Amino acid sequence: MKKKEENKKLFEGVIQTLLKRIEKGKYKVGDTLPPEMELCKEFGVSRFTIRNAMKNLEEWGMIERRKRAGTQVTARAPLPRYGLSLQTTTELLQYLEETDLHVVSRKAATKRELNSFLPSDSGGKWWKVETYRTPPDSETPLSWTDIFIHDDYSGILEHIGTRPGATYTLLEELYGEPPSVIRQELSGTLIPGRMAKVLNLSAGTAVLKILRRFYNADDRLVEVAISYYPEGKFAYVIDLKRQDLLHASS
Repeated sequence: MKKKEENKKLFEGVIQTLLKRIEKGKYKVGDTLPPEMELCKEFGVSRFTIRNAMKNLEEWGMIERRKRAGTQVTARAPLPRYGLSLQTTTELLQYLEETDLHVVSRKAATKRELNSFLPSDSGGKWWKVETYRTPPDSETPLSWTDIFIHDDYSGILEHIGTRPGATYTLLEELYGEPPSVIRQELSGTLIPGRMAKVLNLSAGTAVLKILRRFYNADDRLVEVAISYYPEGKFAYVIDLKRQDLLHASS
C-alpha cells in the first residue's frame, strides 16, 4: 500500500510539473516535449509513469503524440470535458453553441451511406455534410459528425457551419418544421481512417458513436447526424428514476 501511494505521488508530481511548464510557456504551443527517457531521468520515475502522464495530458487536449515526430504541445490549458444528457436536448444544444463547427465537405449521399440508417422503403435524395467540432479559440478537434439532410430541406446546407448552434434549428427557421422527436442510438465502433486523421487518432481507435434521427411533427425523418466521440472528452449521463430501477431489476 505504501509503495502504491508513493507511485501515485510521483505520478501526480510529474503531471503538475508538466502542466505548470505548459501553462507558464516553458513549453509553448507547437513545441515538442523532451523524449520519454529524458523525462524519466529528470523525474526519477519509470517509463510507465511518464507514459501515463502523457496519456492524461493527451486526453485533456494539451498534447498530441505522433510516431517518429515526438510529442507536441497543442494547448496551454486542459480543454473542457463536456457532459451530455441523453434525456433532454439542453446539454446537447449547449455543447453545440459552445463549440465551433468546421465543414469538411458537402456532397450527395451515396446509397451505401444511406442504407446504414434509412428505412428500405424511404426514397429521395439526401445530402451529406462532413464536419468536426473544436473548442473556441482552439484547433484541437473534439468530435466528428456526418450530417445528412433530405433534399427537400437542402436550403440549409449553405448555412451549416456559418454560426454557432445546432443544425436542426435551421429546419424551423427556414422551413417552419422543428424536430418534434430526436431518437438516439449509442454504440461503440472503430474510427475510420479519414476521420481519425482529423481527430488526431490512430486509425481503428475505439470511439463512442451516437446516431441521432430527427423527425418532424408528421413523424417524417428530415435529418440524421452520426457523431463520433473520442475517449476522455465527453461524459454521457442518464438518470434512472425509481420506476426505471424497478423495471431494470425485474
